[in-house]
Amino acid sequence: MIFDASSVYKAIETGIIEKLANEKTLDLSLYELGNVVWKNVSRKNLSSEEGIELVNFLSEVLSLMDILTIGIKSDVLEMAIKNNLSYYDASYLYASISFTDILVSEDKKLLGAASKCGIESYSIENI
Repeated sequence: MIFDASSVYKAIETGIIEKLANEKTLDLSLYELGNVVWKNVSRKNLSSEEGIELVNFLSEVLSLMDILTIGIKSDVLEMAIKNNLSYYDASYLYASISFTDILVSEDKKLLGAASKCGIESYSIENI
């Protein structure tokens, strides 16, 4: 299964990290997750120390997963345009198609696009 950043974060938030072990995510998710932590620190939802601890924990969790690199591809852009998705989200869709794998996301729009493309997809609660 290929997990997007929203599902990785939800797995951590809800204590179901075991669902991530030996699964896949994109290298993009590392930056997306780092940005989530930064936003929480900048909005004072987390202290700097808590943010640093969370980033370190994220690093440990992500080390349990295979990190895929898609890069910049015209196919991803075409998929983004066709499905009215960000390039980021289309990258997860493209990876699921390329690796013939299930997509796991908490993003309803991305799940809808996956369904439209014939890709098996779920939110983390449903796997």
